[in-house]
Amino acid sequence: MLGEVLLPLHKTLEGNISARYDKYDRVHSRHVFGSLPDPVTGLQMRLPAADLGNTFNSSTYKLSLRWTPVENLLLRGAYGTGFKAPNLNEVAGGLTFNGSTSGTYACPFPGTSGCRGSAAQYDLLKGPNSASGELGLKPEKSKQWTLGGRFEPLPGLSLGLDLWNVRIRDQILSGGVPEGEGFANPQLYKHLFINPYTDPGGGFNTIGYKQQPINGGMASYRGLDWDFSYRNRNTGFGKLSASWTGTRMLRQNYTLSPTGSLKTDLGVFGPDNAVVFKWQSHMNLTLETGAFINTLSAHYKSGYKDQAYPAGSVIFPILANGKVGNEAVAFEGIDTPSYHLRLAGQVVVQQGHQRDGGREEPVRPQAAADPAKRRRRQPDRLRRPLCRSAGPRLLPDGRLQLLSGVPKQNRRRGQAPTGGFFMPAA
Repeated sequence: MLGEVLLPLHKTLEGNISARYDKYDRVHSRHVFGSLPDPVTGLQMRLPAADLGNTFNSSTYKLSLRWTPVENLLLRGAYGTGFKAPNLNEVAGGLTFNGSTSGTYACPFPGTSGCRGSAAQYDLLKGPNSASGELGLKPEKSKQWTLGGRFEPLPGLSLGLDLWNVRIRDQILSGGVPEGEGFANPQLYKHLFINPYTDPGGGFNTIGYKQQPINGGMASYRGLDWDFSYRNRNTGFGKLSASWTGTRMLRQNYTLSPTGSLKTDLGVFGPDNAVVFKWQSHMNLTLETGAFINTLSAHYKSGYKDQAYPAGSVIFPILANGKVGNEAVAFEGIDTPSYHLRLAGQVVVQQGHQRDGGREEPVRPQAAADPAKRRRRQPDRLRRPLCRSAGPRLLPDGRLQLLSGVPKQNRRRGQAPTGGFFMPAA
């Protein structure tokens, strides 16, 4: 249920009040499976149809003001609350094999039959959280505000700027507790481990780690959006237009539990295996000359600090004599430079069609919506790219060599890597 009221408070001041009520029932599923696989077959038993998850309902609202003190200046602000229920696939479905951990870990439960040596990769299982009550998923609730404006000092020139803030309570972590956090605190997250677990590919005993959606603690985001555009239809060589949009993330932090410590992915490879870029920007330059539309686009994302490894984990140095050291060392991570800068050009020839009366008019191609032009209220979370200069190499002693140094995309022909580290092969 939704309601909205527009309030013309003054000829230069306008207000808006809106409210909404949402209600979600439990998910009814005819495909319900047991939480643990059969120890002999490795299959999950199918159970009778059931209602899964919880029932949710909530009321939200939004207040906003728009003030135009002069004709070419707009000031605006808004405050509101939000509500988001879990997705269907976060509540219903089965637990499935999802490959191996990206990292190599010591056995979380030493001495058990699922252990695979001092350091190894273990199996991942992905599935929904079908529980009800306190163990089931709760909806996300948020509060957000925006302050900004738009200024048009010259004909065809428009400058927009907005400062925004979003704070989320009970944020749903669709990927569950990150594997690094789970393996570092196995007793705290003991309910997420299946020990022993039979690997479906090799048939050997190992430990399975369940990646099921959970409610984390809180999440806080703050950023600055800009949207600049210019159009000039009176140039001597064609119609010129340009646009520049972007976001500067000022804050991004979260917790994995209501009482957990603050973590961040802002400019670093975070504990949830994700990166939030501090700067993102998109620029378009278009020149329309007769039957041709010429467009040049550029997209930029800032660099970040790659994953760090503590001493005694999996990074072994190469000694001065060319041999591999026997003691694992700390590695602070690679400073990845400006990760994404793409230039793209496009030339479009306009076609014509006949109107009534015989006069031909150009048909302008409809451009696809550009996601970069949409104002982001949530940060763009991307998995880190591989930036090593060469692939891994398996050594005779069973260790895996990871060459690093010059990023592949920047390496000149014949330029060799500048160093290397070694990781034990799983």
